[in-house]
Amino acid sequence: MTVKKICHLMTSAELGGAQISTFRLLRELEKKSQHQLYLAYGEKGPLLSCFSELKKTTVIRLKYLQRRFHPLFDLICLFQLYFLFLEYRFDLLHTHCSKPSILGRLAAVLAGIKHIFHTYHGFGHPYFRNFLFRICFVFFEKWLNRWNQGTVFVCQSNLDEALKMNLVSPEQRHVVIQDMHDFYTSIPKSDKSGIHLLIGSVLSFKEQKRPLELILLAHRISRHVPEAEFVFIGTGPLLEKTQAFAHKIGLKKVIFPGAVQNTEPYYSRMNLFLSCSRYEGLSMAQIECLYYHVPIVTTPAGGISDMLEQGKQGFIYPYLDIKQAVTYSLEILKGPFYYVPKSVSFFDPFDHSRIIEKHEKLYAS
Repeated sequence: MTVKKICHLMTSAELGGAQISTFRLLRELEKKSQHQLYLAYGEKGPLLSCFSELKKTTVIRLKYLQRRFHPLFDLICLFQLYFLFLEYRFDLLHTHCSKPSILGRLAAVLAGIKHIFHTYHGFGHPYFRNFLFRICFVFFEKWLNRWNQGTVFVCQSNLDEALKMNLVSPEQRHVVIQDMHDFYTSIPKSDKSGIHLLIGSVLSFKEQKRPLELILLAHRISRHVPEAEFVFIGTGPLLEKTQAFAHKIGLKKVIFPGAVQNTEPYYSRMNLFLSCSRYEGLSMAQIECLYYHVPIVTTPAGGISDMLEQGKQGFIYPYLDIKQAVTYSLEILKGPFYYVPKSVSFFDPFDHSRIIEKHEKLYAS
């Protein structure tokens, strides 16, 4: 096998699904492949503490790679990436997240990197407030996708959406590879009908996750189930604003534990998982809920619509329909609701060895 220099590029080291999945991918590639691996990222975050597990991967910080649109910093970042690619002469670039999909691939084309891959972890295009910016973003995405040797989607619904938006054409090479997961225990059979009802969510506190709407939903549920306790795990730019909103509207018995590496102890106690996301790829937290038998009440964002059976593992409610979300939540908490677990084989596509095998074939081709 020819050893390649492979660089993965992502926006930040936050504890988001795309970032965690990319980190796990590199961690497992270290065990299975002989390639020279690199990870380039921009903004700092809690995931930095995990980078020490990457023993064979060169980690590179890009100061000017930021999530928010900033004309000057983005231009500087473009040149920073261009000179980085010239210096290291990567054989293959694999980008993740929106900003690297534009700046990273553009710099790669200019620097002459011939093998470019991009993974879509969801689409935020329809929600850009600036219409002109949205049009330009989609145009550049579509143009850059022509340079891809392969485009990866974390679920079939994301691929369908990309085709609908004309971001990719049916003739291009598309691969559906689920995000990688770490399940800490065997599938539990514990009874969660204890004295305390625990309701919660695991999320990155940013606009696409609608954290304020999540708090409003929790508050309305608490009116009907005053004994319920709430936990919202994660960090992000809207965390402090979300905490302040919870205090303002009087949501009691709520904690925000911040960044948590092992969420299994929370799942083992959780009676209900809530989500108000506007868009997702394939929610890592919701797949973990399916594994740990936690009922879900969620919007139809991302690939969960293809996996959650309505009324069996939870319910999907229309965007912004808080009233319906409350109704579904009370049906789970007070009945009638009987949880129907997914089969063990359902989780096979999330197995590390299968995901690494698919990526290796993609790179080898």
